Amino acid sequence: MDIASVEFFSSASIKAFTDHPHVLDGALGRTLAYLGLSIVLGLRLWMGLLGSAPQRILAYQITALLAAFVGAFLVINASLSDAVDPFSSSSSMQQTSLIFTDYQQMLLHTAYGNAWLLYLGLLTVAMLLVRHAWPAWSAAVGAGFALAACGHSGEYGLGASLYWSGALHLLLALTWIGGFCVLVAGRLGEGWRIEYAALRTFSHIALPLFLLIVLLGLIRLGLQYDYEGGLGALYVAMLALKLIAVGGVVVGATGLRKLLKNADADESAYDDKLGTEIFFAGLLILATALLTQLPPR
Repeated sequence: MDIASVEFFSSASIKAFTDHPHVLDGALGRTLAYLGLSIVLGLRLWMGLLGSAPQRILAYQITALLAAFVGAFLVINASLSDAVDPFSSSSSMQQTSLIFTDYQQMLLHTAYGNAWLLYLGLLTVAMLLVRHAWPAWSAAVGAGFALAACGHSGEYGLGASLYWSGALHLLLALTWIGGFCVLVAGRLGEGWRIEYAALRTFSHIALPLFLLIVLLGLIRLGLQYDYEGGLGALYVAMLALKLIAVGGVVVGATGLRKLLKNADADESAYDDKLGTEIFFAGLLILATALLTQLPPR
């Protein structure tokens, strides 16, 4: 990248963060919200399709609910702070003088707030009933559609093709990420061990699922471009970061699949290679959250 390109993206970044000073805390909140829903979907994936799951799920329930509620608070707080004082910085967020009624007004009297409340309510139901297949799946899918309505996918209405493609892309992506999170806990944690046979089954499901996610993501990107009439410089830069993360996931997954096909492979080698996959999966979630917070134009 030449100097002119660096200066172009730098100026675009400065302008975006000046116009939207709470984009980072909002992105952190969305990352946590995604994580909360992904845990529910991941548990159901392992319990239902893979027939292997931890006997004790209280820690997963607490983690998912805590991530969801903290994440929703951070996003709502960032949105309100921008609305009350759009020129404040994140470090001076306390000076915006937000009070309880501000949160109440947004949550109860705006479609944006209603969508976040619906997400939290359905996620709570899904997590509490996670051992029951259809109630958990139904509530989790509903939570995913509510979460999609809180981002760029919902800006043109719930009847728009952008919303439906975005919601489906989000749900499948969080199912894949959640399945991977549970896999990591089952391989690197204590008290529950995912056997090699279950890993092979997950590998057969994960690859076509991931390819479908990428395809839907490209379709959604095309629709976003069409609806917006173009894409902004910083949005494109974050999209490039997301594509790098996708590439890292593909490379890591390819290495893991090769190990699983080798009957003589040492299981510890599989666990060692999980670190690379964890890094790029985390980067993928963060890049997605940043994309959702940044204006497309």
